[in-house]
Amino acid sequence: MEDELFDSRSGIMRGVLVIILLIVIAAGVLYGYRTWKRFGLVNKMVIDVQTHLTNASQDFLPENFFNAKMELQSAAKILDDTRDILASISVLGAVPFTEDRYHIAVQFSEAAHSYIDTGIQLAELVEHISESAITQDGTISFAEVTPAQRAIILERTVQSIPAFNGIRAKLALLARQLSSINDESLDEPYRLMKYDLLKKSGFIEYSLGQIIPFLEVVPRFLGYADDKTYLILFQDVRRVRGTGGLITLYGIMRVKDGSISDFKVSNPDADPRLASALPAYAQSTDLAVIHSSFLQDTNWEFDFPAVAQQMIERYRTVKGEGKIDGVIAVDHDFFISLLRFIGPIRVRNTIFSADSFTQELDFHRGYGAYRTLNPPIQPNDPIADLVGTMIDSVNKMPFSGIFDVVKVVEARLHEKHILLWFDDPKLQEFSLSNNWTGHTRRKETDYVMVVDSNITDKDTDSYIERAIGYELTQDSLERLNAKLDIVYRNNSTITENTGHYATWLRIVIPRGSEVFAAQGFEGDIHRENRGEVTVVSGIVPVRSFQKAAVRLEYRLPITVAKAVQEKRRYDLLVQRQPGSKQSLTVSLFFQKPLTRFTKGGFFASPTHGQKAQEATGVKFVSDVRVDREFMAQF
Repeated sequence: MEDELFDSRSGIMRGVLVIILLIVIAAGVLYGYRTWKRFGLVNKMVIDVQTHLTNASQDFLPENFFNAKMELQSAAKILDDTRDILASISVLGAVPFTEDRYHIAVQFSEAAHSYIDTGIQLAELVEHISESAITQDGTISFAEVTPAQRAIILERTVQSIPAFNGIRAKLALLARQLSSINDESLDEPYRLMKYDLLKKSGFIEYSLGQIIPFLEVVPRFLGYADDKTYLILFQDVRRVRGTGGLITLYGIMRVKDGSISDFKVSNPDADPRLASALPAYAQSTDLAVIHSSFLQDTNWEFDFPAVAQQMIERYRTVKGEGKIDGVIAVDHDFFISLLRFIGPIRVRNTIFSADSFTQELDFHRGYGAYRTLNPPIQPNDPIADLVGTMIDSVNKMPFSGIFDVVKVVEARLHEKHILLWFDDPKLQEFSLSNNWTGHTRRKETDYVMVVDSNITDKDTDSYIERAIGYELTQDSLERLNAKLDIVYRNNSTITENTGHYATWLRIVIPRGSEVFAAQGFEGDIHRENRGEVTVVSGIVPVRSFQKAAVRLEYRLPITVAKAVQEKRRYDLLVQRQPGSKQSLTVSLFFQKPLTRFTKGGFFASPTHGQKAQEATGVKFVSDVRVDREFMAQF
């Protein structure tokens, strides 16, 4: 009887256990189902977050910071909701087959939220700086900004530099954290968002790296917190000089807290008390016609920092004025490139466009068609009014347009249509690091700079074709022998302003180079050592519709040859002369096969061997629109 009762109770217990087990299994299935449903919802929300991020990236830099900020805030709100959903999943603990997935989802959501919070911080920082320039529709415009508001913008910019550096450092840290998450552990929406975040944040971090140095120097340049006075030189490259072109005008510009407080333009009138800085042998040719003036004689030389300081001293001597904080030289191409971007500009009764700028300028200067209210001592020239009108046009642009203008100006700086020198060490150091100063860039490598200076009274340089050919051969003793050919073609007709041409040619090469032969010069050549370079100079006449060819043969210093042997690498820097148009062909021949050579930016091909690994030479075809650097490794 007891056995039957025990068996009965055991059956009941087994039944209860089975029921409990079934309930647990059902609960587990239900929980797992709900968990997968929640993961599916989270995945959908991640897709929504990515959509907001895409919208924000489209709005952020160009114009509409308000929209970008709202998109980022919407993304942050969705991520907050995903946190709640993920927390609800973990209330009873994630089931074994979803545990890894759960932890990865939490880790990723936290990292994404940190990214978005950083983006919001960046948007709020920009909004704080440009508060006075933000219009009602959320765009940024400087058209109505007052001088006092400009000062506030510059002050806030300077104060925000540490915050920008902090944001950049945080983005780099977050990128490392996000990159460490294994792709195989991520669902598809997460993987897509991961690489989208890395790409966008990488771009922003890089952009901040480019922008922050500007933020450190631009307020100083614009007269915050001390006002600045700049000597502005207007160069006409139709008559090339050492730093670009004949100085046809100069101006004194005073800047305070981002606003131009005064800008006056004057003629560099001839001063008979001042003798020309041109050497006697350069004046001896029958084509030389030199008109002396107190500023035009200062830019025969080609190292702009030295020329700029000489100009300041000359200006102070003649004009008797004191403070000059910097010298800025610009040429016609600078105005033409801006007009091509901004569009035609009306200055009183004249329309200046990219195509008509030079002609209109010549017409007004030659015939006095432009009438000003300035006293007679001021030039009858529209430049000052044109500069003011162009600045107004830029101020009225949307923020994206201002960024594009900055790109145009930066390109002209790299091409040396603008040259800078500053008394402020911080500004000068920044300009030097970007190669905007027109300084002689001597390196411990091979180096060539061809400098022309028009010594006639004709505006002929725009009709002159210059082709530079440089050939270097390493002989059996591993010495480096160079041959430089310069071919001039004068395509101008003989008119009042154009015709026969004569250039004071200077070839700048490494100091200690041994010159073997020089051909094509009129008369003797002249050699002198200047610092780390040797300058070979002479006169080259080129009659109308004729050609002239110059050849210089020399051996590079033993120091350069030894450096090539030790490093098993040859480097050449060909420096641009501002204002001069030069095509360039470089041919290099070595004793050993090349393993690598420069390929970017111009055409390059191996020579002396059918296969790349057998080539002992390389030929480059380029120009000298910017400084060119060439490399061959063997």
